[in-house]
Amino acid sequence: PVTIISAETGSGKSTQVPQLLFETERYRRIRVSQPRRPAAKGVYSRIKDEIAGVLGPAAEDIVAFQTAVEKMGPDNAPIKVATD
Repeated sequence: PVTIISAETGSGKSTQVPQLLFETERYRRIRVSQPRRPAAKGVYSRIKDEIAGVLGPAAEDIVAFQTAVEKMGPDNAPIKVATD
């Protein structure tokens, strides 16, 4: 199943919703799509930093980032931010 969320800019759909879904432990693969590389990288950094504030270094295994030319984090990360 796929869920698409549409909301106002700044409402937290890219940064807060993935973290809330992860915390429920019901979702094993959470994918966040961003239209441009800088946006994707920024969302990745924000989510990773916020999770690191709670879980510390374990955040490195939870969040990943991927574009056509760049990749950070593990392939099997539960939360992955990527360009369209």
